Amino acid sequence: MKLHVLSAAVLGLCLCAPAFAGGDGVALEGQSKLNQELLKYDTNKDGVVSLEEMAAARSAEFDGADIDKDGFLTWAEYKAMLDAKRSVRLATMFKVMDKDNSGGVSSDEFLSVFAVGENVAQAATVFSIMDGNSDLSLSTDELNAALVGNEPVAGQMWKFASMDTITPDAKLSKDEYVAKPAKLPKPPKLPKPKGRK
Repeated sequence: MKLHVLSAAVLGLCLCAPAFAGGDGVALEGQSKLNQELLKYDTNKDGVVSLEEMAAARSAEFDGADIDKDGFLTWAEYKAMLDAKRSVRLATMFKVMDKDNSGGVSSDEFLSVFAVGENVAQAATVFSIMDGNSDLSLSTDELNAALVGNEPVAGQMWKFASMDTITPDAKLSKDEYVAKPAKLPKPPKLPKPKGRK
């Protein structure tokens, strides 16, 4: 349980810290890459990604993920697409951190990205935990191993199911995939045991 909670904390740190870091330009570099990624969808080059442009991008994404070209995404095809996206995000994150292009992220590089404000000690501890072979450098494999399991498969299955609304058949049509997904209902609150407040 502790390892799973730590993994969730590492993921949160890795995904959020660059957005709040400042001063040395690392965050801006990471943010710039994010903006560049989003602006790929801006087909009319007006600096804004419209709903129509996003729908077109999701349609193209669907076509790329539909391996057997039957017009539907199975769970396996959807999961493969998510895994590919995750690999790209990890590679991008690694490039942002590996400032000297050495192929490894040193403690100083890691801390320059994630040691923001009062969390220097936490960031140093996270680095030590992630550095599985204790060589004072993070490899892509170590970064990947530290982040595995942070987007639970069950949660992605629920997301998949929430999009399967037109014909609930465990396959997504392009219309289902491109449409705005329905929000999942909140789970009911469990009653408190008697005698406790």
